[in-house]
Amino acid sequence: MTGITLLLFLLSFVPSLMFKRKLSKFLKRFYKIEDELIARKFKKTLQKIQDDMFDLSQKQAKKDWLITFLNKQYIFYHEKTIAKFEEVYNKGFSEKEILDNLQEFKVTTRAEIKAIKDTLVKLNRLSEREISVKEHKDKQRFEL
Repeated sequence: MTGITLLLFLLSFVPSLMFKRKLSKFLKRFYKIEDELIARKFKKTLQKIQDDMFDLSQKQAKKDWLITFLNKQYIFYHEKTIAKFEEVYNKGFSEKEILDNLQEFKVTTRAEIKAIKDTLVKLNRLSEREISVKEHKDKQRFEL
């Protein structure tokens, strides 16, 4: 009797694990996707998606992608988006210049840039800049 109970208890976790794997694969198809769109695509409640994205965000320290929480919603960023962000950040670009470089990755606001930067810093995934913003601006000014 206890064996059957234990088996049923373990089987109750299978759908949840399968959904998280499916969600993870789905997210990797987009440069940027918000939790509301994910909820519509999967026909799940926003709360369920936010809970799952929160769980993923707690385990993202060693992942190439990034999940941020901004304006009461979770936003997923693809690894290519984060790689491009790190590249232009390390070159000493300002927030506006970073935003201009990330337009092709669907990043649209400076608040998103700040959230990405803050999250990467919190996770110790952002290295020191090669050139400071001031040095980069001086270099641009003297080249013209």
